[in-house]
Amino acid sequence: MKGKTERASLSNVIFYSITFFLMALFALSFLFILVYMVLNSLRTSESYSENPLRMFEFTKFTLDGYKTAFEFTMVTTKGEYSLMGMIGNTLIVVTGCVFLNTFYPSITGYIVAKYNFKFKSVMNGFALFRLVIPTVGSTVTTFVFIHSIGLYNSFGSIFLLSSSGLTFGYFIFKNYYSSIPIEYMEAGYLDGAGEWTIFTKLMLPQALPVMVSIAIMQFIAAWNDYFTPYLYIPDRPTLALGVNEIYTRYASLQYNYPPAFAAMTVTTAVILVIYAFCSKTIMESMSVGGLKG
Repeated sequence: MKGKTERASLSNVIFYSITFFLMALFALSFLFILVYMVLNSLRTSESYSENPLRMFEFTKFTLDGYKTAFEFTMVTTKGEYSLMGMIGNTLIVVTGCVFLNTFYPSITGYIVAKYNFKFKSVMNGFALFRLVIPTVGSTVTTFVFIHSIGLYNSFGSIFLLSSSGLTFGYFIFKNYYSSIPIEYMEAGYLDGAGEWTIFTKLMLPQALPVMVSIAIMQFIAAWNDYFTPYLYIPDRPTLALGVNEIYTRYASLQYNYPPAFAAMTVTTAVILVIYAFCSKTIMESMSVGGLKG
């Protein structure tokens, strides 16, 4: 018995050691890419051309790449957009997407968790279907629909596509609301509160940690999204489109990579700061929303 225990213990040590090594290697690969991007954004085009891996010449660092990136302009039918203008467009898109992709799932999750009605199981099945089946197959149909209702090249197209209550956040909210005792609602009814008051004053505040986590994840997704703005608002470029344009104009055509790295660093820095301060909140809320119910 003792021998079996020792063998099992040794197997666990070997397994966890190999797993730790692979995860550490995986993490270091991402860290190297990040360091490579930031340090090369501070180099000159000539220095980078000589040797892309000679990144630690601190005395030769310059902000010329950032200057070039922020002086870059993209001309569209809606006007000229600098990098700051693209950041402004991105903030508009992100604000709308975060609100819609957080508020609507919170309502649908609450209704399904706390009320019994026909086709409740159908709604759950449809929500799961949307997550499992790739949406790329409906891209052409969606694009034609957006064109036909006159929302192409307007922020309204992005907001309309974000106005679904059956997203990933729906399952998180549903499980979280299911864990809240029904007595809260009954107390609200006894005090004469209506359905909307019970939801906004009693239930929604309790789900605030989950709401914050969903909002953060939606912010990151919308901030990094390239395909949706490229397809539906090409003349109102977001930061993701701007980074691609800077890369195409300077790196691909002129072999001037530092401005492209500078634009990438600006984009990545926002996400890193947000996740660094909010990662604990995200993990705790996802655990609660995913396990309860």
